Order: sequence, then structure tokens, then C-alpha cells
Amino acid sequence: MEKRRSDDDSDPGFLAIPGGHVEKDESLHEALTRDMKEELGVTIGRITSVYVGLHRNTKGERDRIHYFLVDSWKGRIVPHEAESLYWESDLHKLTATSDRKAMKRVL
Repeated sequence: MEKRRSDDDSDPGFLAIPGGHVEKDESLHEALTRDMKEELGVTIGRITSVYVGLHRNTKGERDRIHYFLVDSWKGRIVPHEAESLYWESDLHKLTATSDRKAMKRVL
């Protein structure tokens, strides 16, 4: 999980699953590959679609979120954008309902 920085534009301080936005003309796989490199410094391997959920962020925008299980990756995970990264066993600590639902599907 990532703890978002307190100065983030959207959802500051939230405990969330790392992710990002799909850019124009980008596929979901391309966006996931880019975001995991930018945010965590890793190159992803095999992925599986887990869940699609909705989230209203703190700016009032409604986002559709596609969740993927990344089965393998290359590189060392480093928090490039989040305040911190860590393992969280208690799903109730996740801020967004859609994050909790996605994690329940994985577990």
C-alpha cells in the first residue's frame, strides 16, 4: 500500500493501492506499465484483471479504477511518488471502498 503525500492534489494522506491515470491514446496495459515504472521503479510481468470500481476523490471527481494483480516484476520497489510504501494486512485501513473490494477479490 502507499501512503499518499499530504500535498497531493487528489486524496492527500490516503492509504491506497499504487496506481495512476490512463493518458490519451494509451491502453490499460500501457498505462499500468508506465505508472508502475514511474511510481515504483519496476517493470511489470504477467498481470490479471481483478476488479473495476468507482471512486469519488477529494476534488469531487468520479474515477473508474481498473485493478490488476501483478504476478511478477523486475526491479526493486521504491516509492518515487508516495510518502511511503508498506504491507498492510488490515483492509479496513484502506481509505477507498473500491480498494478494499479489489483486495478482497485478490485475497
